[in-house]
Amino acid sequence: MTVSGLNHDASGSLAGGSEVFHVGGILTVGAFQATGVYSGTFVVNAAYN
Repeated sequence: MTVSGLNHDASGSLAGGSEVFHVGGILTVGAFQATGVYSGTFVVNAAYN
C-alpha cells in the first residue's frame, strides 16, 4: 500500500493556543491486499515561538 496526495486544512498560524485541522490523502491498495479496515497514526509537531 502507498499513500499519496497528502493535504491538510491547517491555517499555518496558531491563534489562541489551539487549532483543529484535518489531514487527508489517497491510499492505494494492492490487487491482493486483504479486505478490511485500515488505520494508522501520525505525529504532528508544532513549534510555538
